[in-house]
Amino acid sequence: MRHRFAPIACVLLASAAGAQGLVPGRILVGCRDVHSIVELDAAGAAVDEFALEDGAGSDVFDVGPDGRLYVANGTANVVAVHVAGGQKVGEIGAGSTLSGPGGLAFGPSGNLYVSSNLTGRVLEFRTNGAFVREIGAGAGLSFPRGITFGPNGHLYVLSFGGDRVVEFDANGAKVRELGVGSSMHGPYAAAFGPDGHLYVTSLATNRVVVLSLEGPNGAELPAIGAGTGLTSPSGLAWGPDGHLYVASFSSDELYEFDGAGALVHAHPIVTALGPAPSLPIGVSIVPWRFKARITGTIARGGEKPSPIKDKGSVVSFVPGSRRVLLSFQDDPANAQDMASAISVAGTSGMSLSGIESLESAAATKRWWLGTEIHRDVSPDDGVAALALRVAGKKGPDGTFVPTSATGALHRAAGGVVVDAKISTAGLVK
Repeated sequence: MRHRFAPIACVLLASAAGAQGLVPGRILVGCRDVHSIVELDAAGAAVDEFALEDGAGSDVFDVGPDGRLYVANGTANVVAVHVAGGQKVGEIGAGSTLSGPGGLAFGPSGNLYVSSNLTGRVLEFRTNGAFVREIGAGAGLSFPRGITFGPNGHLYVLSFGGDRVVEFDANGAKVRELGVGSSMHGPYAAAFGPDGHLYVTSLATNRVVVLSLEGPNGAELPAIGAGTGLTSPSGLAWGPDGHLYVASFSSDELYEFDGAGALVHAHPIVTALGPAPSLPIGVSIVPWRFKARITGTIARGGEKPSPIKDKGSVVSFVPGSRRVLLSFQDDPANAQDMASAISVAGTSGMSLSGIESLESAAATKRWWLGTEIHRDVSPDDGVAALALRVAGKKGPDGTFVPTSATGALHRAAGGVVVDAKISTAGLVK
């Protein structure tokens, strides 16, 4: 059954919460007509809204591992960097070949990837703005839009003009094309779900297409949203509750589907910064960010293992979204090897489904979530394993509130062996 709520009326971002930073687990919705981003709580109620600079695309944004908001500006062909409250503090991409930024995502190592809609490329940058490389030359990308990273550490790029998804490995080489001949027309944004499948909004067919990675070219699974009133779906994101949130551009709503694909709510979006329609288009979830300490060793080419010298790291994740990012500070060689290991093993598939069964622990206010991955990957990638356990508590609204995390990472490939332990010292403020 479809539920409609009172319109979400937004207020300007001037609250104490806004000044302190974006709240983990909250939903961010970009409104195209007024160039603003609305912040919603777990119940779908608006708590803040802030305006973007002229030319900023409210459909192309994300929260980085540093807690800052990265917003594409299609007029200036840059990605603007904002802190809490909406203040712009920098730009990425000025002077590069970026032209018509159509999508952005952070890789497992914390670097920023931006699709260049008008050049058919994806550009990689460090968060300090340094250009790293260009991906996609000769790969047949046609007006690339949304991009995301998969459970195998590969990059998936939506070819909007080609009605397909192009997969690239960690080296930037094209692997294959997915969704060719499917019901996907006008692929706009994509995200991997807790089940490991790829969910893609199909702008022209009013649905979310679901693709399995199995087989040489993947397989189309039953779609989500067809016949529910979802119109011109654009942005999407998996929330900490294991639900899928999809922007319904033409109906000014944010659709919420449960893990089985059933419609839960259709939240009307009304912006306070401009006249209706709001045209919601971009969706993102504010991640939890832990101050991390990484210890262990890295051995190269049979040499004696050398200690990891962590100089201050951050583990960033959204439970339920298969998205784990590591912001790692060490010497360049160690940082590259750690980034490579996380790229292979770092999408742990954490989900909060089943939390309700832990009611017996409510008296202690301690809730536990643990996911352990041990999997063999291709010979080129070697063997990788990640174990991560998150401790937390039940919040006042009944949601899970992570408070700490511990884990271990192992990777052996290309003559490099990484053995690391991850511990945290509270959330980043």
